[in-house]
Amino acid sequence: MNGTGYTLFAEEDIYNAKGTVKYFSKDDEVATFLFNSYGVASIRIVNTETRAELNIKGNKLTGLPLRKILYKRNKSS
Repeated sequence: MNGTGYTLFAEEDIYNAKGTVKYFSKDDEVATFLFNSYGVASIRIVNTETRAELNIKGNKLTGLPLRKILYKRNKSS
């Protein structure tokens, strides 16, 4: 698993619960995860322009809206 990376993408336009604030457009990159030999992820928030309150707490990404998010394994991993 060491060096394995994944990127999260918005599978569709993602809005807040009321549908009044757009957080991500379809296919926007959200964050990347790179795993070490212990299976612990280093996380980087890629989309810094979003109005979603994304945070990294330890090895967890918080504040991700509960909508359709797609993950893809990075080709170099």
